[in-house]
Amino acid sequence: MGSEMCIRDRDTSGVLVKSIKPNFKTLGPKYGKIMKQIAAQVNQFTQNDIQEFERNQGATITVEGQQVELDSNDVEIITQDIPGWLVQTEGGLTVALDITISKALKEEGIAREFVNRIQNLRKDSGFEVTDKIALKILQHNEINEAINNNKNVTADVGQIMFGQTVTTSGDTMMQYYGHEHGSPKKWTVMDIECEMGCGVVPFRYRDKSFVNALQWSIGLEIFLQVNNPWRVFLTTDHPNGAPFTSYPHLIKLLMNRSFRNDHLSNLHPEAQRMSNLSSMDREYSLYEIAIMTRAAPAKILGLADQGHLAAGATANITVYRKQDDIEKMFAHPAYVFKNGTMIVKDGKIIETVKGVTHVVKPEYDKSIEKSLRTYFDKFQTISLDNFKISNDEMEECIGSQVVEHPCTKP
Repeated sequence: MGSEMCIRDRDTSGVLVKSIKPNFKTLGPKYGKIMKQIAAQVNQFTQNDIQEFERNQGATITVEGQQVELDSNDVEIITQDIPGWLVQTEGGLTVALDITISKALKEEGIAREFVNRIQNLRKDSGFEVTDKIALKILQHNEINEAINNNKNVTADVGQIMFGQTVTTSGDTMMQYYGHEHGSPKKWTVMDIECEMGCGVVPFRYRDKSFVNALQWSIGLEIFLQVNNPWRVFLTTDHPNGAPFTSYPHLIKLLMNRSFRNDHLSNLHPEAQRMSNLSSMDREYSLYEIAIMTRAAPAKILGLADQGHLAAGATANITVYRKQDDIEKMFAHPAYVFKNGTMIVKDGKIIETVKGVTHVVKPEYDKSIEKSLRTYFDKFQTISLDNFKISNDEMEECIGSQVVEHPCTKP
């Protein structure tokens, strides 16, 4: 709790200003005639005297040759208000809360609240932590600043691209709810005993649609305003925002401002008015694209043998011939190597190889399986043992080797 609320123990001397006054209700019965002289001495206490009194829970003073023992009941110590602080004292304990919100603190709060709101929405919607959720975020400069200034935050943009795609989701009912917006008007959903399901709805994003145009602009604004390419995932939430084959076009939008503004000029006029894209001069360099599409995802995911060319790296390499048209260059690589095997030459696939399925298996409290087993026995149509998926089952269903990674930094 202390770390969550940024609570710190510290010496309050020089920070808090305190005053002390005698408590006549206790001093009168105890000292009678010399009460006024005692009160006069107490009123002369310095800040150091007050600190000593609090530390020792009392003090000894001399009045007219008589030693007088004072305890915490004989005085009242008051902490004066300090601009920018909330202060409360009880007994010998003083709590001072700095209520000044700095820019850094505000940005950290936005980043934390951003994650918290998403998690709450996930819980309220009945999604599990493992569910894949498509998320669209309205552009906001404070969000971008919060990402830039909080190094533990990364952004998976999920850029939408204009044109035909297909949306897929395990949320059967949500896909059914949206099937009327499908284009073309074909869709399929299925539900298996209310325990699992999926829905597939084709969809066409249109630049003349206000909502679609705004989604397109928001994604690009996040790309262009997050300063560090090591903390941004270049994705289209394949296939929901667009198929991954649209990446070359997206890369050109990021690298060529005039190309980007030409597309912006064709959008729904109200979306153009609400967008800041036209004022953004940034153009990604090839180096930044290489980081964002190769090195950064490998580093963020902890894949130590991916995303670089050092000794021991997996030889997944793409070679391009430099062209003026960046989109064509990325769409038609000269060579592609997968695990050291050439699979593409001059833009054509010459060999098909299988990839791998990367997994992590974090440790957990085994005792939780007891309550889970009870839940499955009462409410599910399959047992907990059958619900678990082994590596062999994954390899058989997915069709590729399973590679486990440690849950630690490489």
